[in-house]
Amino acid sequence: MSLPIKPFSSKEVVEALAHINVHKAPGYDLISGRVLKEIPKKAVTLLTILYNSILRLSYYSLLWKFAQITMVPKPCKPVDDASSYRPISLLPIPSKVFEKLLLKRLRSDIDLSTLLPDYQFGILFYIHCINLALELVTLPSTKRIGSSMRSQKA
Repeated sequence: MSLPIKPFSSKEVVEALAHINVHKAPGYDLISGRVLKEIPKKAVTLLTILYNSILRLSYYSLLWKFAQITMVPKPCKPVDDASSYRPISLLPIPSKVFEKLLLKRLRSDIDLSTLLPDYQFGILFYIHCINLALELVTLPSTKRIGSSMRSQKA
């Protein structure tokens, strides 16, 4: 991978915006997926400039890291019990678009499995948390977690 990371093109941003789920709830900024899907070409250009500025300056706004926490009731549970709710974190959708663009770029430029510890399961494309549970149940405790999945992909 060459540093700095290659800037995003407007075409990449348009593709990322096209894949936004319009039914997902917006973050505290209230910019919905439907709004982002329908922004004009000039706004896409400005968003591309913003994303490339984040790369160039290596500065990710603290505001994009804030989440709005919403409690969602679990089905078939009493509403007066606090354990009947699960929290969800709503991040601003423009920040999610940037993160998806960056992850796509990182996945294409480097092999993340060589940089991450064996117990990292969430970010890798071919390894999921269910794989961790399977390894805990099926492999002897002497084997390192994650080693069997990574050796299959190598």
